[in-house]
Amino acid sequence: MHFSVFSNGNLSFDVISKTVLLIFLYSFMRLKNIEIKILLTFLITFPINALNAQWAQKASFPWQEFTDGSAFSIGSTIYLLPGANPVNGNSFWAYNTLTNVWSQRAAFPGNVREGGISFSAGGKGYFGMGATLTATIPQTAVFFNDLWEYDPTSDTWSAKASLPASGRGAAVAFELNGQGYVGTGFGGPSGSLSDFWRYDPVTDSWQQKAFFPGPPRTMASGTGFNGNGFVGMGANYNQSTVYSDFYMYLPSTNTWSTLTSFNGGGIYSARLVVAGNALYLTGGFITSPSSNISVFDPLSNSWTTQSPFPGGFRTNHIAISVGNKMFMGMGADQGNFYQKDWWEFNPLGLSVNEDKDVIEKVPFISPNPSAKDRRVFCHTCNGKTVTFTDLNGRLIHSLDLKSDGTDAHLLPQLSPGIYIVNFKAEATNTFQKFVITE
Repeated sequence: MHFSVFSNGNLSFDVISKTVLLIFLYSFMRLKNIEIKILLTFLITFPINALNAQWAQKASFPWQEFTDGSAFSIGSTIYLLPGANPVNGNSFWAYNTLTNVWSQRAAFPGNVREGGISFSAGGKGYFGMGATLTATIPQTAVFFNDLWEYDPTSDTWSAKASLPASGRGAAVAFELNGQGYVGTGFGGPSGSLSDFWRYDPVTDSWQQKAFFPGPPRTMASGTGFNGNGFVGMGANYNQSTVYSDFYMYLPSTNTWSTLTSFNGGGIYSARLVVAGNALYLTGGFITSPSSNISVFDPLSNSWTTQSPFPGGFRTNHIAISVGNKMFMGMGADQGNFYQKDWWEFNPLGLSVNEDKDVIEKVPFISPNPSAKDRRVFCHTCNGKTVTFTDLNGRLIHSLDLKSDGTDAHLLPQLSPGIYIVNFKAEATNTFQKFVITE
């Protein structure tokens, strides 16, 4: 199986050492019959999935290089609207993550713009807001508050209800429970913003929600994960103040809670993306464009540093997830040159043998973490014995999954807690941390 971890072109010593240490510990403990609890304590101190994470370069964007674009995903397809580029226009593109092919779709019918927002819900895509491309002074640009819906089935656009607030660029947007959430950004004369709104696609209506709790800002980072929103970082309108604070939004109570600040200091124009069971902060601008990839674990409320993006320094780029994978590219490099490269990141370490077109799959459980009483599935578990052990080394549940061609097996309900899952087969023996919340 192909294994690749980028760290300035070299394998990460931290990843290799943990992998070797994990194999040694497991083998030694089985040989000496030492209590497995010691190994379990080691396992929960770092994300197992990160051991096999890898990048793969994909087909470059076939049109102009650009920055400040927007993207949303529906199923296995990513839809992309370029922002600022040498040939300003409203071209709209689709990328098939299964075939690695780009295709052009119906042009966006609204005004040409950059720094717009996007999200998907109910099988439709939504794009809007942003600002004109021609203004050299940010306060004099035209800021939009419109919203448009894209239907991939008919390849058509339709205008929807505009945001009943200031037009804005460089805001955050994400989907939670079939509804879109939009907030922060820069509104020209309105300055940096901290208001927060929910859009209901069924009623085509907006409702204001609790204000973002940090200082008003633009170019922040945000995403949805496991039913909650995560927003933070960013800067004021002229980047004289750059933020590192980070918050979680709970839609069930319409409240915000403070999380651990980003450990790399203030950063803006970075992209926050879900991949696997963690949030990945990609690129961005600190004192210059960054190639860093940082990982936030919602369970431990902590940040760690991943090997850097192999495409180099990047800001105002595209980063979006499909399934457990993240796709990243475009944007500007450290010289402010626009790019059109495109990369796939797989935190589970699934690799493709391009000569034989064979996918080597690693078993995993999703959603993870999961809420109590929620349906949970084991993916790529055919022919494996799956055991659940608590942190005291006690076997909680074990089941044998037959090779019946099923890609996703429904698992039994377990009590809230942290489990170490062991996927056993003849030639493989892999682990995953699994969490069930109340």
